[in-house]
Amino acid sequence: MSSNKAALAAIRRDLLKTIPAQVQAEVEKALDKSAHEFADNAQALAPRQDGDLADSVRVEPGADNLSRTVVAGDQDAPQATFIEFGTPNADADPFYWPAFRLLEKRRSGQINRAVNKALKKWGGG
Repeated sequence: MSSNKAALAAIRRDLLKTIPAQVQAEVEKALDKSAHEFADNAQALAPRQDGDLADSVRVEPGADNLSRTVVAGDQDAPQATFIEFGTPNADADPFYWPAFRLLEKRRSGQINRAVNKALKKWGGG
């Protein structure tokens, strides 16, 4: 299984090298915008007890230039997973996945438009 992951990572790295820099730059802007919108929505939906959970939602760099990671939870708010999915003693109060689903079509559209715009510019069309 891990050899499959390594092979996929190598293929992804090779494919990223083939994408023109102008196209990557446009897509990176769209990824940043959509990741921050997602983080903002997750923060807005996070339950407010002391604010630590909402404050812990952040955007981090992904594995490469064309990925971003939105993370919830940190040392001040280690309870993010328990709140999102619940525990045997507490009901779930989801905030992360509802924010993800809420923006799914919008995020996809932003990225597709950025790719198309960049390809047209790069291709001279």
